[in-house]
Amino acid sequence: MVNDQTSHMRLIHNSVWIGIIYTLPLLIWGLLQLSVASGSEAISNALQNNINIAILIQASIVSLYVPRLLGKAKPETAYFAILMLISIPWPLFALAWLAGAINASAICFSQGGLMAYALLLLTATRALTHLNLENTHKILALSGLQLATITLVILFPSEWVTGVGL
Repeated sequence: MVNDQTSHMRLIHNSVWIGIIYTLPLLIWGLLQLSVASGSEAISNALQNNINIAILIQASIVSLYVPRLLGKAKPETAYFAILMLISIPWPLFALAWLAGAINASAICFSQGGLMAYALLLLTATRALTHLNLENTHKILALSGLQLATITLVILFPSEWVTGVGL
């Protein structure tokens, strides 16, 4: 029981730290862009660029994190870890919404789509881990899944961003 709870908390803790690690440079870069922007149009464009990059970074992190670290976690632990991983940059989205650079429906659509993508990736990961394969073949299959999903994010960035209406 204690070991299960420790494992649960470690996954949540890792998700929060990974979210902070990928969000902090984005926030610093975004604030630097906002400090040199003059006029409402330039500020709106800077915030839209930050949101576009945040969505791509979130999709990349989910593609790398979910298959490797959440494949064997309990479902409720995996769902909460995914939520923690995705929700760290939400204050940036709120700032862009308050500044009028993006509407709330685009934010909800992008984050909901990202959550659905993460859950689909988790389902594929669980299906791969439940196959009757040797351990080395499972590791190869999970690595292939990671490679395929990160390739989709890198090769088709406009589909991730324009699908949200940005």
